Amino acid sequence: MKNKFYIGLVITIIIVAIVGLIIYLTQKKKVLNLTPISEKQMLFLSLDEQNNKIFYFGNKDKSAFYSYNIGTNEIQQLSDVLDTPDNVIWSPDKSKVILKVTYNKDLFEKYGSVYANSSVTDGTITFWLYDFDTKKLSLYNQNISNIVWSNDKIVYSYFNPDSSKNELYTADFDGKNFEKIDFPDLEVYNIFYLDLENKKMVFGVNSSREGGEITIDLYSTQDFQNTTLLIQGANPGLITVSPDGQHYSFFENNNLIFKKTVDNKELYKIKKLVSSKVGWSSNNLALVFFTENKDKYYQIAKINLQDNKKTAIKITNQFNDINAIFVSEKAFYFTNMDILYERDIES
Repeated sequence: MKNKFYIGLVITIIIVAIVGLIIYLTQKKKVLNLTPISEKQMLFLSLDEQNNKIFYFGNKDKSAFYSYNIGTNEIQQLSDVLDTPDNVIWSPDKSKVILKVTYNKDLFEKYGSVYANSSVTDGTITFWLYDFDTKKLSLYNQNISNIVWSNDKIVYSYFNPDSSKNELYTADFDGKNFEKIDFPDLEVYNIFYLDLENKKMVFGVNSSREGGEITIDLYSTQDFQNTTLLIQGANPGLITVSPDGQHYSFFENNNLIFKKTVDNKELYKIKKLVSSKVGWSSNNLALVFFTENKDKYYQIAKINLQDNKKTAIKITNQFNDINAIFVSEKAFYFTNMDILYERDIES
């Protein structure tokens, strides 16, 4: 009897050990260590999902624009050498870029920068068009701002010195053939989403500037006539809008909130974030970085706003400088310290 007891005890211990090992290995497998797919530092990224490329500005070797083929790792220089801009607005087909540059008169004109222009006042926010095919750089009118692309045209705010107000205009990509857009008496500060053909837009109106910080009131319009107030007093840098303009996200009391732009219905709320970056896919799948107190692992959360289901991937990496997130049909990409990472979206 004792032998049977000891044999049974040993078998039980072995079974418990095997089960524990399986659980351990399973949990360990779920925690991932992500490694970069390229060691190049990439600024102002834009994803070309159709051609499996990422377009970016690099300022380490030759300060210029490049394309990176995700499948072959091939890098192609697209532009002449350029000084690093403040921001970049990519054309939909990636053949052109609009550069936002704060004009430094002493620096640019003393050292012969490509942005040097004696007619520009020091400290002016300037916008430049660069064409990758012609390698031509041209300066836009100095009274325009908040430029966005709409197919092969641009839409921008124009400060009218006669009325001392910002007015909305559309024009060809080079600024020619401009035409004023009939729009309510609201001075547009940011355009987050634009469907020019169907007259739909999600935009911000400057609400205050306290202590150097700008806040906006976020609106939507379905006809360029009637407007709907979505949120008030928000940080424009912490607002994102889905590619189809149907959903948006913002921060409130350190919580990330997703809402619909049509009826402003709240869909989802996330707490304990470690990054303010949000990426969108074409089917309204949102990815965000956040952490939980339970085990201190960082997570990449995937939220489907059609059914409000959330899945998460635990990672061992401690990312502290996430610059951008891009989502394709099969994978998502992000940069940390300007270094590019990739992950299968179904994992």
